[in-house]
Amino acid sequence: MSGVRGYIRVILPRYPEAGQRKVLETKGVSGILVEDGRKSVHTRDDLIRIVRKGTVVAIQHLFLLADPKEKRKRGGTRADLWKAIDAIEAKGGYVWELSTGLHSGRPRERDQMTRAAVEALARGRHKTTRSDKRGRPSAAFDEKQMADARLIWADVKRYPTWDAARKAMPKNFTPARAYKLWGARTSEKTQ
Repeated sequence: MSGVRGYIRVILPRYPEAGQRKVLETKGVSGILVEDGRKSVHTRDDLIRIVRKGTVVAIQHLFLLADPKEKRKRGGTRADLWKAIDAIEAKGGYVWELSTGLHSGRPRERDQMTRAAVEALARGRHKTTRSDKRGRPSAAFDEKQMADARLIWADVKRYPTWDAARKAMPKNFTPARAYKLWGARTSEKTQ
C-alpha cells in the first residue's frame, strides 16, 4: 500500500505502540510514524506535512489524532481533532480508521467515524462502545474463599499485621477488601 501512511500515538497504558503497530501491519500498512510523548521522533505535524493528494492516513482509532496536551485549551481535544482532520483533508488526504474500517473519503462513513471519535473524547474514557469493558475485571470469590479470608482476618494472634494476613489470604484478596467487608481486626464483629 504505497499511498497509505500509518500513524501511532502512544498513550500508556491503554494504547501502547506494539498493539497499534500490530493492527497497522495486519492491514498491510508499512510507512508508520510513531508519536510518543516520552521519546517521540515524529509528530502529527510531520504526518500532515507528508500528506499529498490521495494519501490515506491509517490509524487504529480516530481519536488518537487528537493531542492529549490540548485538553486544557479552549475547545480541548475535540477542537484539536477537528484541526487535524481538516489539515489532512485540505491537502487532499483521507483518514482510515482501522478499528471500524470507516474511511473519510465516503461522506456517510466520515460523519459516523468523526461522531464516534468526538463522543469518545467527550466521555474522557476512550471507549469504542458503551458496552466496552476495559480495565481490570472485578475479583470474584466463592464461599469457601470468603470464609477462609474471614477466618484469617479475624485471627489476630496468628497473623498480627495486615501484611501477614494478606500473605495468608486467597489470591487477589486484599486487606483493604477485608477491612471494608468486616471492619477493624480487633473489633468484636470479626471474632
